[in-house]
Amino acid sequence: MRATILFLGVMVAVMLMTELKSQPLRVTGSLCTPTTGGSTSLTGLDFNSVSSFAVSVGSFSCVNVRALSPETLSCTIPAGQGVGYPISVNGVQGTANFSYCPPTISSVSIVTSATNQSFLVSVQGDNFGTDASAISISV
Repeated sequence: MRATILFLGVMVAVMLMTELKSQPLRVTGSLCTPTTGGSTSLTGLDFNSVSSFAVSVGSFSCVNVRALSPETLSCTIPAGQGVGYPISVNGVQGTANFSYCPPTISSVSIVTSATNQSFLVSVQGDNFGTDASAISISV
């Protein structure tokens, strides 16, 4: 009886290891990237199961892709804006989406006093996006 329980325990452990190893690589998280583009980190599973990677974010490809660990990839994202882009690695879509970093405002100042009691205001910051027509500021 004792040998049977040990044997079943070994079988369960082997089945669990096989099941975990057979899961495809996939992305489970990402860091935001500035709207100017740049390097980002993608977290996931089983990145050590293949030697090369094709990473796509929405309709564009990441370049300079490299595995930093079995759970982390690094790649370069082009300039852009928006949130919720699906991420796939070697054609396998992950459970996480990619988003560019949200805008941040570092300063607001009055540049000049214009006529009719109106003012020109300067707003400085980062991550306002790549499409100037999409920028809107309400006071």
